[in-house]
Amino acid sequence: MLLFLLWGTSSFSQSEKSIEGRLSDESGEAVISASVLLKNPSGNIVTYAISDEDGNFVLTTGATGTLTLEVSHISYDLYSETIQLTETIPSYPFKIILQPKSNELKEVIIQGRRAAVQQQGDTLSYNLGAFTTGNEQKLKDIISKLPGLEIDENGRIKSEGKVVGNLLVDGKPFFGDNHKIATDNLNAEMIKGIDLLKNYETFDALKNIEGSNETALNIQIKEEYQGRPTGNVEAYGAYDERYRLHTNLFSFAKTHNLSFIGDINNTGQQPLSLLDFLQMDKSKDIKNKEDEISSIGSGSSLPGFLIDNDNRTEQRSRFGALNAVFAPVENMAIEAFSILDVEGIKSKQFSERQYFSQNGTIQSEELIQDDNDLLINQTNINAEYKPNANSLLHYTLDFKPKRNEFYTDIDGEVASEAQTTMQRINGRGYTLGQNLGYTVRLSNNKLLAVNAFSNSMEDRTQLDLLSNRSLFDMGNSVSQLIKSKTEEYGLYSRYTHRAKNHILKFNVGYVWGESRFYDTALPDEAVSLNNQNYLYTGISMEKKEGFFQYKALINLRNYNLSFNDAKDNPWLFLPALETKMEFSKTHYASLKYSRQAGLPNAQQLNPFSYVMDYRNFRLESDVDYTTPMLNDRFEFQYFYLNLYSGTQLLFNSFLNRTENSIGVNNEVTGIYNYSNGLITPYKSSWVNRLRFQTRINPLKTIFKLDLDYNNTVFNNYISTVKNKATNKQFRIEPFLSSYFKDAWLNYETGIDFVQNNTLFALTGTENKGTKTSPFINLKGVFSEHWSYYIKNAWAFYKTSMSRRDFYQLDLEVRYHQNKSKFSYWISGENILNMTSAQIVEAVALQNSLSRNTIYRMPGYIGVGVSYDF
Repeated sequence: MLLFLLWGTSSFSQSEKSIEGRLSDESGEAVISASVLLKNPSGNIVTYAISDEDGNFVLTTGATGTLTLEVSHISYDLYSETIQLTETIPSYPFKIILQPKSNELKEVIIQGRRAAVQQQGDTLSYNLGAFTTGNEQKLKDIISKLPGLEIDENGRIKSEGKVVGNLLVDGKPFFGDNHKIATDNLNAEMIKGIDLLKNYETFDALKNIEGSNETALNIQIKEEYQGRPTGNVEAYGAYDERYRLHTNLFSFAKTHNLSFIGDINNTGQQPLSLLDFLQMDKSKDIKNKEDEISSIGSGSSLPGFLIDNDNRTEQRSRFGALNAVFAPVENMAIEAFSILDVEGIKSKQFSERQYFSQNGTIQSEELIQDDNDLLINQTNINAEYKPNANSLLHYTLDFKPKRNEFYTDIDGEVASEAQTTMQRINGRGYTLGQNLGYTVRLSNNKLLAVNAFSNSMEDRTQLDLLSNRSLFDMGNSVSQLIKSKTEEYGLYSRYTHRAKNHILKFNVGYVWGESRFYDTALPDEAVSLNNQNYLYTGISMEKKEGFFQYKALINLRNYNLSFNDAKDNPWLFLPALETKMEFSKTHYASLKYSRQAGLPNAQQLNPFSYVMDYRNFRLESDVDYTTPMLNDRFEFQYFYLNLYSGTQLLFNSFLNRTENSIGVNNEVTGIYNYSNGLITPYKSSWVNRLRFQTRINPLKTIFKLDLDYNNTVFNNYISTVKNKATNKQFRIEPFLSSYFKDAWLNYETGIDFVQNNTLFALTGTENKGTKTSPFINLKGVFSEHWSYYIKNAWAFYKTSMSRRDFYQLDLEVRYHQNKSKFSYWISGENILNMTSAQIVEAVALQNSLSRNTIYRMPGYIGVGVSYDF
C-alpha cells in the first residue's frame, strides 16, 4: 500500500532545475570561493554552492516560484537578484559581475580565502594546500589529512565512514579497489588534486534514471607526469642482511593508463593489506546488488600473516602488480589488472592456555613455531562497450588462484605431560567469477538491465600430523585430504521506471547453487552435498534527491533446497527501508534497516568427522540445512562537513542481531578439543564510531578525535551447556598534527587507548586487556636539500595476568638536490630493539583462555638510494 501511495504522490513532485553561471570582477577575472545561495521567500537556504577556480557554479533544486539568488565574497559587495523558477524551464544561465567593496583601500589588495573544500554538484574538490605541508611522500600521507576521508589500519580509503568503491587516476580505474597498492606507491609530488565523486556512474543513461550509490575518489596527476613514462626505482640495504628493492612505473595518457609496481624485501613491509585480500573475493560484485542487500555474507578464511602482520620473526615478500586501462575510442573501455604476492613468513610464540569443560580444566604450555609459504594472485578484466548513448554491454572476469604451505612445530607440556607435534598443511584452490550484462534505456525514464553470472570455487587441504603422543585416538600420525567445491550460476533482470524524483524498480531472477565438502578417504555416501536454488523477485521505490530521501524494498525468495537425500522448499520475506534527511550535500542524517538471510553451506553441514589441526577435531554437524540465519541490521549515520574550515563530524552506529546463527559445541576429552556445529539462539553486535576533525588556523594545527565502542554477544556451548560470551571494546584516540609549509618542524602527537573485556557466563571467566599507546612523530626540512622523519611510539600492554611495555623508534633522514633525479636516505625501524622484540596478549575463545608471548621481528637501520625518471 505504501508503494502505491508513493507512486501516486510522485506525479506531484517537482523536476530538478539547474541554475548555473560564472562569477567575475569588472576586469573579467574569475572570482573563486564565493558563496552562491538560493533562498526561499522566508529567507531559508534552499541550496548553495562555492564558485570553482574558473568562477563557475551550479545549483540544482526542485523548488519553483519566486526565490532569491545571493552571491557573497569577502572582497566584493553582496549581489542579490530575485528569480522566478517554473516547471517548464529546466535551466537558468547567469553571468554575474561583482563590484569591489567601496571601503577597500587603493593600496591594499584583499584576496578571499579559498575554501578548504569546494563543491560542484556531486563532486567535492579538496584544496590540498589547506591541509598539506609539502613534506608528504606518498598519496596516503595526503589523504590521511583530508576531512571526510581516512585510511584505516588495513590501508583502505573511507569516505564518510564507508569504503570508497572506486579509486581512479585521471578518471580511469587504478587496481580496482585494492587501495593500499595506490596509497603506498603514488608519489605525493605527482598529485595535482583529489576529488570525491558521489553518485559515481560511467553510463549516463543509467545515472540519469536510477542515480547511483557508488563513491569514487579521483586522483589528478600533474601535467608534467602525463604523456610519458614516469616512476622511480629504489634500493635499500640494512643491518643483519635486510634489503628492499622497489619500483613504480607509470604511463598516464588520455587514451590509456599503464602501471607496474614491483617489490622484493625482507624488512617486513607488506604490499597487500587485509582488506585488499578480502576484496579479491568479487562474488558479491558479480551478483545482483539488489538481491545481495538481503544476503548474509559467508565470510572468507584469512591468511594469518594479513591478520597478525606484526607478529612474525621473519618475512620475505615478492610482489608484482600490473594495471592497464585502455579507452581507444569514446564508447569502449577495457581495464585489466593482475596482482601476485608470494610471502615466506616465520613466527614464534609461547602460549599458556587453559581449556574449560564440565569435567575440569586442562592446562598447556607450548612453544609454537610456524614457517609458512603463501601465494596469492588476482587477475581481473572489465570491459565496457556502448553501441550508442542508450545502451551498455559489459563483461567482468575475476580469477584468483591460491597456494599455501604451513609448517608448525609445537613443543611443550599438556596436562603435565610432554608433547611434541609437527603439523603440515598444504592448501590449493581457486575462485573464478564471470558476469555478462546488457543495459538499455527504453525511453527518457525507463531502463532495462539483464545479467548472467557464474561463480566457481574449489579448495583442497592436505593435513599431516606427527606426534610423540596419540592424536585423537588415531595413532601418532594423521594424514587427511579434505576437498570442497562450490558452483553458482544466476540469471536476473531489472526494470526501472522513473517518475519525476521517484524511482521504481522490479527485479526477478533465479540462482542455481551447489556445494560439496568431503574427505577423499571416505566413501561417496559420506559426501556433504548441498543444493541451494532459489527464485527471487523484488520491488523497490526510492527517492535520492531533495531534503527527504528514502528507499523501500521488498525481496521474496522461494528456495529449492536439498541436502544429500533430503529436500525442502521454504519462502523468505526480506524487507529493507532507508530514510535520509539531506540538509546539504555535506550535511545529512540517515537511518537504515534491512533483513538479511543465509543458509548453511556444505562444510557447516558436514556429516563426517575430520581433524581441523593438532589440537581440534570436528565431529558431525547438528546444523539443520533448512534453518535460515536471519539478521536484522539497523544503521544510523550523521555527517557534517564545513566546506570553508574543513571541520568534519561523523557518527555512525550499526546494530546486528542474528537469529539461528551457527555456533560450536566444545568438549575437552583427554588433551584434545572436540567440537561440532549447531544452531544457537542468537548473536548480536553493536558498533559505534565517532570521527571529528577541525583546523586550528592560528596554530596551523589539525585536531582529530576518534571514538569507538563495540559490544558483541555470541552463544556457544561447552559439553552441550550454553556459554554466553559478551565482548566489550572501547577505543579513544585524540590526535594533533601541524601543517607549517616547508618548515623545519612539524609534529603529530596523540594517544591511542584500547580496552577489551570478555566475559563468559558459564565459567564466570573474565578476560581484561588494555593497550595504551602515546606517540609523537616529528618531521620537517632543514637547509634546502635535507628532510627528516622521527617516529616515537610507546605501547603499554596490560592483561589480567601480565604486563609488557614496548617502545618503537623509527627514523629517516633524506637528501635530495633540486633538479636531481637521485635521492639518498638513512632510515631504520624499531632501532632500539635490533636483537629481539616481544609483546604479550590475552586471547579468549569459546572454551579457553590463553596468555601468549609473541616474538616480533627485530629492528634494523640501513641506507637507500632512489632514482626518479
